[in-house]
Amino acid sequence: MESFGEALKRVRKERGLSLADLQGVTRFSRSHLGNVETGQRPPTEALAKLCDEALDAGGLLTRLAASARTAAGPRRSPAPSQLPVRSRYLVGRDVALRAMHDERADALARGAMALIGIDGAAGIGKTALAVSWAQDVSERYPDGVLFANLRGHSSHRAADPSDVLQDFLTALGTQPDSIPGTLDARTAALRTTLRGQRVLIVLDNAIDAEQVRPLLPSAPGCLVIVTSRTRLGGLSARDGALRLTLDPLTEQDSVDLLTEVVGERVVSDTESARVLVRRCGGLPLALRIAAERVTSRSEDELRHLATLMASRARRLDALSTGGDDTTAIRAVFSWSYVALPARTARMFRLLSLHPGHTMSTEAAAAIAGLHRRQAQAALDELVDAHLLEYASLDRYCFHDLLHLYASERVELDETQADREQARQRVLEWYLHTAVAAMRRISPRRELPNLPPPTEELVIENFDDLDDAAAWCEVELKNCAAATRVANETGNDMVAVLMPVVLCDYLYRRKPWTQWTRAHIAALDAASRNRNENGQAWILNNQGNAALDLGHPHLARTLYAHALTLRKRINDHNGQAWSRVGLGRAFLALGEARAAAAHFEAAYTGFAEQNDVWAWAITLTYLGDCCRHLGQYPAALNYHQEAVALQRTLGDRQAEGCSLERLGTLYSDMEDWPNAVNYLQQAGTVLGEIGDRWGYAQAMLILGDLHQRRGLPSEAAVAWQDAAQTFEALQDPRASVVRRRLART
Repeated sequence: MESFGEALKRVRKERGLSLADLQGVTRFSRSHLGNVETGQRPPTEALAKLCDEALDAGGLLTRLAASARTAAGPRRSPAPSQLPVRSRYLVGRDVALRAMHDERADALARGAMALIGIDGAAGIGKTALAVSWAQDVSERYPDGVLFANLRGHSSHRAADPSDVLQDFLTALGTQPDSIPGTLDARTAALRTTLRGQRVLIVLDNAIDAEQVRPLLPSAPGCLVIVTSRTRLGGLSARDGALRLTLDPLTEQDSVDLLTEVVGERVVSDTESARVLVRRCGGLPLALRIAAERVTSRSEDELRHLATLMASRARRLDALSTGGDDTTAIRAVFSWSYVALPARTARMFRLLSLHPGHTMSTEAAAAIAGLHRRQAQAALDELVDAHLLEYASLDRYCFHDLLHLYASERVELDETQADREQARQRVLEWYLHTAVAAMRRISPRRELPNLPPPTEELVIENFDDLDDAAAWCEVELKNCAAATRVANETGNDMVAVLMPVVLCDYLYRRKPWTQWTRAHIAALDAASRNRNENGQAWILNNQGNAALDLGHPHLARTLYAHALTLRKRINDHNGQAWSRVGLGRAFLALGEARAAAAHFEAAYTGFAEQNDVWAWAITLTYLGDCCRHLGQYPAALNYHQEAVALQRTLGDRQAEGCSLERLGTLYSDMEDWPNAVNYLQQAGTVLGEIGDRWGYAQAMLILGDLHQRRGLPSEAAVAWQDAAQTFEALQDPRASVVRRRLART
């Protein structure tokens, strides 16, 4: 049977239309249509209907789309599978592997959770062992595999267990607004979620037992593997962990590892190989880096490198396993570093100044002041030399020890002025790119005027809303880190303006716990400079966060403080936005009349400034207020006026949101035809502009409406669209919708 994508492509070509032509008549982007034709994205009901009409297909495409959804049927959200790629080379760990297998089997027999702690020196292969074995047994944990780098021994701040718990709960399907705010509550939520589940958790690079303990489930059948450079005796004594200490590889195991990577040259020159492995101290990471140099050089490189390592005077650092554990491989790092071309070596050390944990090619180019192609070439060389790792497609990260080494090199090899310029370039790049993204996401929002970017910087231009939103999503943590670093290094422009620029995206995405410290840093920078406008914007953001996190009283206080500051500086537009916030806070407190007073004040303020965009948004909130008061005719007038204004302005995203509100209002009024009509309109508008979050939310509400009317088939169609879209976005609401589908 012909698939939807195949039929769409065939009919389109029969009509003599290109993808660009079809885009023009359906208003879905050419790239989205192409992905549907190739099966990379599922067809939605709205897209099928529009294509049917545009191509005069006689209902064929609508029928095929419905058949595809029926065939797909309800399915659960995929279980998390977060393990990194295993190392190709694992030798000399047979004893540890047997002990881990035995401990797992014993815990299952006892009906207990299995807990295994692996400790050892830096570069000893703890992570490689944990990940390799976890990959081997992962299929026995059908409810999910979770992984977290706790950054216990790192130049970055150690991971907060509360943040890790948020990530785990989100991955397991908990809605963000349902995640508790305290560490103890999140620990309890994880244990409740995993009750009766079989889940494997790998906690890498822990600093101590106290960091690990809140992350432990209690469910029998779960398995937890912890790695650390320190001996986690507390986990063994108090929590019953099997503790394994990894020793350096034996000389023969080291030779075997070197042979696996290098090949015949080791067999033909075993003496040099043994000298080299002895000087590597049995550390697998050091051996792999040395082996990479041997394989990429001349035939006599093994002998040359062994001679270099044998001479203490010619080593940058002694290969010692005592004292500072980084000294064991600093010398090996130096060999690879010294062998790099000058531009690549400079890139290596400057990357240590990046504010976050992973980075894109464009961010690396900004740090080094290079064009993208030059930066890409340098990054490829660093990956090939095992001095940098792929975090994902087109994103990179350091091994912790290599980050430390790069940090040392940047202090030694760059002047303070050069270091400051590199750091400021990347902070500036993040701010300017955030502005470019938000111009696409919120075109009507007046953004701060920035000075032109530094000449070397290339700021991304985003073709559509999808691209801009994707950048914001991937870089959200780095933008928060950039805000904190900017405050610490005196770049007050970036520190203050980053959360201001991203305010609309933060409002829609709600990553508030991730941005808590960033907002504190931004407020510190604004207060230090007596920047009351900046303080007010940040307080408004914090009010949004408090409201979304279920603290309306705190939100009201924050909005009120912002309003006071804005009155002091005569910021009339800002006052109106703070009034909107206060209205939302009072509405959340159940005080609809007080909320209405603030919304009306905001409405008047925006009207006086002729800010029609903000005025229209406020009309929507006034409609919400009237709906809560049961004043349905007034609510209907407000929402209809908002839609009309937004259509005049061409603000299709705001229009889609207002149409959704209209659908919800008609649902409350039990006017089912209008409720369905407006929710379908909302889905069409939001789908056409690429607002996939908004589209999925509209389909979720539409499905709920159909279910309420006793129409389970129609509900399943809408929920299926919502679930597929949420899954594509990796939004935890997907699991909620899948559960509803399972009950239909």
